[in-house]
Amino acid sequence: MLASRWFTIVAAAVSLVASFFIALRLIPDTTNSVNAEAKLGPIERLRQSQVYNNASLASAARAADLVPLEDVRGNIDAINRLPDGQVRIVGWAVNLSGDGTPLTLIAFTGGRGTLLGKTDGPREDVTKALGLSAKAAKNVQIAGLVQCERGEVIVVVAIDKDSVYAPIKFDRCT
Repeated sequence: MLASRWFTIVAAAVSLVASFFIALRLIPDTTNSVNAEAKLGPIERLRQSQVYNNASLASAARAADLVPLEDVRGNIDAINRLPDGQVRIVGWAVNLSGDGTPLTLIAFTGGRGTLLGKTDGPREDVTKALGLSAKAAKNVQIAGLVQCERGEVIVVVAIDKDSVYAPIKFDRCT
């Protein structure tokens, strides 16, 4: 009789432990997605946002821990459509108070963010017009490709290594 009680107690304990581990496997682990989100840098968090206009950009940038800075300036000189449906974007961007480190560029088309690249190379016209130091002028040129349907809103954003940003262009794809 004592052996059967002992067997019942052990069986119940094993059953409880097994139930616990089965429950752990069935409950979705949300910590991994939360941790993955926390590990993303501000640029990637912004790129994954939906941006259509100034208000949605300001909200997404705030959520990505980016700060607007008037010293980040730029212009898109041309948006040219290519036969494959992409557009070529050419222009410039600079952080007037920065150290010449390239700015990261994100283009949002139809609300979706695409990493456009980084500013790379000088532009004499911009250097002259803004009175940039040689250090600040070394990485201001923008050139990149992005998929963009005709009439879609395109938003180009420049982001400095210090997590400051500015919108460079709000327009429609040609």
